[in-house]
Amino acid sequence: MHYHDKKGWINKTARQRYEDMHQRRSQLREEGFESVDENVIADEVLGTRVGYIPGMGYDSKLASYSHKRQPSPGTTALHERLSSLKDEYDSNRQQSEERMTILKEEYDSYRQQNEKR
Repeated sequence: MHYHDKKGWINKTARQRYEDMHQRRSQLREEGFESVDENVIADEVLGTRVGYIPGMGYDSKLASYSHKRQPSPGTTALHERLSSLKDEYDSNRQQSEERMTILKEEYDSYRQQNEKR
């Protein structure tokens, strides 16, 4: 870690990144993600490069990966949740429209019956 009890943070960037990770963790918990993988948060805040993980160093397993940046598992989970919510919204909207059509038809029918009287 880039923090020492006696000396504090080694630089402003390290401190800011730590605060960003803490803020991201809080944000995910507020959004309903109870268990948050610290590695996912680190990937989102610090980013990743092929063969190198900020704060952890080089990893030979990563060196064989494609040079294209892959979305982190946390980002993928958020996209899946967003897609699920959009589907739910579309379904609810369709049901509401169908109910509104039925209510309009019932209202028109009721009005026609009352006009005849």
